[in-house]
Amino acid sequence: MDLDKLAEKAKSASHIKNNLVAYACGAAAVACLGSGKFQTTEFVADDGHAGLKIEGVADNVRALGGVVFGSVAACSVFFNTLRKMENANKSKDIAKLKMMEKANGR
Repeated sequence: MDLDKLAEKAKSASHIKNNLVAYACGAAAVACLGSGKFQTTEFVADDGHAGLKIEGVADNVRALGGVVFGSVAACSVFFNTLRKMENANKSKDIAKLKMMEKANGR
């Protein structure tokens, strides 16, 4: 088997894995945050601003789970975007080098 083809397959599998992580964590965040009504109470903090306090252990766990899963999904999407930008910059650099080689008559 050609090692270059194997390396390309590994790169594409990594890309698919990152997308699956993003979609799975996004779905889990929606499930956690959308699974019923949270019991909340309003309070006024020491600095005078109003806030909401989530009551109950189960509600706190669901809210925390939703925030954590949402954060992981956002990080995965962010890193996918960075990878795409890096690949685009590499291809631009390669194109510039080829143009310079042609201009120099090599």
